[in-house]
Amino acid sequence: MELVTSPGEASDPQEGHPDPGGAPDPPRPDTEDPHGPGVADAVGQIRGPAADPLTEEDQDAHFREGRDERRNASVFDVRSKRGAVAPNGTAIYNEVNYLGASDEVQVQSGFFDERVVEQEMHTYQPGENDRDASAMLHDLNVLRLCADPGEGPRTTAIVLLAEMCAPGRIGVITVTGSGSLALLPGKFGFLRRFDGYLLVLNGRPLSATTLDVIRTEFSAAGAFLVVIDRSTRDQHDRYTVRHVPPPRLQVLAAHLRARLEDHRAECRPEDGSSCTVVPDDQVRAWLDNPEVGKQATVVAHMCDVVELARELAANVHTGEDVALLVRRWDQRLYRLARKLLDQEDEPGEEHLKLRKQAFRIAYVLFFDHTYADVFTVAEMLSLKILPRFEVRDSVPQYLITDGSLSKLIHPEMCAPEARTPNGNGDHPRRARIVDEKLVRTLLEVAWHEYDTFRDPLLAWLVVLLGHSGFRIQIRAAQIAGLLATFDFDHVYATLLRVWARGNVAHRSAAAFALEIAHSDDRLASRVKSQVLSWAHSPDWRLKDSAARAYGTAIGAENVDAAIGALEGLGWGTALVGRNSIAYSLAALFEIAPHRVAEKVADWAHSDSESLADHAVRTLLLIARFQGGEPGTEDWPTLLALTSDGKPRERLAGLWRRALGSRLARRAWECLRLWLHCADRDKHLADVLEPVVLAAMAGPLNRPALFYMRVWSSQHGTAEFIPRIHALLRQPPDQGDTLS
Repeated sequence: MELVTSPGEASDPQEGHPDPGGAPDPPRPDTEDPHGPGVADAVGQIRGPAADPLTEEDQDAHFREGRDERRNASVFDVRSKRGAVAPNGTAIYNEVNYLGASDEVQVQSGFFDERVVEQEMHTYQPGENDRDASAMLHDLNVLRLCADPGEGPRTTAIVLLAEMCAPGRIGVITVTGSGSLALLPGKFGFLRRFDGYLLVLNGRPLSATTLDVIRTEFSAAGAFLVVIDRSTRDQHDRYTVRHVPPPRLQVLAAHLRARLEDHRAECRPEDGSSCTVVPDDQVRAWLDNPEVGKQATVVAHMCDVVELARELAANVHTGEDVALLVRRWDQRLYRLARKLLDQEDEPGEEHLKLRKQAFRIAYVLFFDHTYADVFTVAEMLSLKILPRFEVRDSVPQYLITDGSLSKLIHPEMCAPEARTPNGNGDHPRRARIVDEKLVRTLLEVAWHEYDTFRDPLLAWLVVLLGHSGFRIQIRAAQIAGLLATFDFDHVYATLLRVWARGNVAHRSAAAFALEIAHSDDRLASRVKSQVLSWAHSPDWRLKDSAARAYGTAIGAENVDAAIGALEGLGWGTALVGRNSIAYSLAALFEIAPHRVAEKVADWAHSDSESLADHAVRTLLLIARFQGGEPGTEDWPTLLALTSDGKPRERLAGLWRRALGSRLARRAWECLRLWLHCADRDKHLADVLEPVVLAAMAGPLNRPALFYMRVWSSQHGTAEFIPRIHALLRQPPDQGDTLS
């Protein structure tokens, strides 16, 4: 679908049209807040001092880490909801590492309880490619399962490991730290013969070259590893098999049978007789019911099939109509959301009711966040926001001990592993909910069925954007985006329009919120029109917000149109010295790396100084991306994209422009990362040498000699930097070094 190419009419957003942003807002009294009176009264009394402005390095770090944070939870990962279209017609996000993002990764391991493994084996149903996967694991000791989220690769992985490994020696490896996974080799000293481990990547790239080294360690130890890769890009190497799940009705039957067998073993009828349930007959009867079959095939994830089996087995003796039972199960999250807010089944402790509501909302909406984050945002809501919207004779008193989780959390809202003393093995502990879809359901219930809750919720989001933790800011923006899918006009007028004219955090939040709203097909066209309207505004803040939006899924839907829009914004002077265009081009680089690289090189040689400035800023981001095709997985991505001749000449010219710009200090530091990569790869060193020498030729020769001399002394084991230093001191070669 094309991005809208005309600015739209200057009409009021309340009428369902884009807000043009063309004319400045009329002057407001000092006491008036643009969020509206109800929200302003609460926010104005508790808003703290403005956060210190971020340095460019801080903003770059937030860009890198925030990208992953926005995709950690499937309910907020919009990549799977609207296709990204690159110029070649593919819909691929290239998962990348960041050079210099961190020098560390830590590896922890632990074993599953044997009963967990037995359960998985008992309910396992073979998929189409499982036999090939088993043979590959047997031969190579290492296997990568590429799987879509929610399609049950964990069960397959555990069963494959159980075929090779000793009982009680099947476990999981957890990787922490934001460093490249190329640093994993050498960190598996805990391996023993016939150990089997599961490693879930969660989108982090792991190259075949790194797997080669890991395989050597596991083979030497006689251990086995299954890597579950949930990235959106299919891998093509000798370690990889695509996980094809078995039919859902087949999985449902297996889990029903297992549940009923457990039920028969535990069932004690009151008359002393034995249980009358015959598992095979009962399973057949359930599967013959059209409502059961329909529900099993339409649910989003395989785990929902397992939950449906649990619900049916738990009601085997109730005599309830199966169709009604299935429909009631389908509404389970709605009923749970009502239960969390109403608290009708929790008599007593009236003074805790407000705090329970606030904490449960915070726990659900900030799932996967640390308990520290959840406690912080819950206290903001219960102690600073909600009381300002209530009329009471006195503020309810409570003790410090009233804040225990057992009193605040409803047990049905937590994931099963979160109900145990050790949680999910998280350190620090994190909020885990029973189903990510509870986020949208709880918001929908609170928004549509509690008429007095809207203003407190919006005020809470405004205050959260002032928090110093950028992960809290991102989640607040995503929540605002979900609310916009319920009532776009109201949320836009109250929050998003104001945020788009705010500081850096607010402008980013406006873009992230629109990204979520754009994933709703009913709003996609409206959102794109709104972004275009911002882009045509004379207000530089709205232009900046538009530029940030083009770097989200809004721009990814049509990369060429998004790049064109960013180029239009870059020609003007409104965004000179700002990073928003660079951030968006770097985000689009994941989808269309060749197209973005070509455009950045064009800009660097443009007559427009503003475009050249944006090109340099973009280079400083995409030059840190690491990963390419087989054989170049550990190369800087930008270099891996180029071939001999003209493309590398243009790359050298781009570096030359950056090294001589007012951002030269950051550019030299970024180039140093490339030089260090060449120490580990002779082929990379041979390819990089002529590019670097061409970039440092002419007026840059003297500063280049200075940096090479300093870096050579700082990094005594480096080989490539002294090599470049020696070549720079030689008389210049009159030939074309890049041909």
